[in-house]
Amino acid sequence: MSRGAKFWINGFLPVLFIALAIGLAWAWNANGGWPAGHDDSGVAKVPGQSELDLPEGENRIYWQAEATGSGENRSVGERPDELAVRITPAGGGEPAEIDDVPSWTFSSIVGDTGFEPYAEAEIDAAGPHEIVTKAPGGAIPAGAELTFGPPNWNPGGSLAAGTAMVAIVVLLFGAANWALFRFALRNMQAGDSSSA
Repeated sequence: MSRGAKFWINGFLPVLFIALAIGLAWAWNANGGWPAGHDDSGVAKVPGQSELDLPEGENRIYWQAEATGSGENRSVGERPDELAVRITPAGGGEPAEIDDVPSWTFSSIVGDTGFEPYAEAEIDAAGPHEIVTKAPGGAIPAGAELTFGPPNWNPGGSLAAGTAMVAIVVLLFGAANWALFRFALRNMQAGDSSSA
């Protein structure tokens, strides 16, 4: 095996897949798992007032708007910087606790509409809730809405397990490819030696 081939197979490939495993596992952890049913619980207009039946516990909130751009450069319509949402039980009560989540972890565009993560809300009791959204002073793209869905998927409901799963799958994929490259290169060298 030549020195250059040894570097690519024994040096570059392992480092590449280790870095990829770390990066994807970190992104999974930052996103809180795999998105599941981003609008299962309904849609709230932006700006405006809506009433949705929300389940108890964590509810994921997504920003949704018409896609902009064309071809490979399409993106979700830009979210106003001052977008705010308030969620209260329809019969009265304290507003739900809302926490921001990273929006850069993923976005999805289907047809002319795209969505991306926005926040998560902790709902104390299942039932109808009043959703009030405001975006003062900001340009609002066409089709602007907030969608509500269940918590992101993780194996066994554990974020740690999901993060570990991603890292292990990528490392196993990398190990299989590393072994395949070594096997193919050795066969090529054996063929060259026998024909010499």
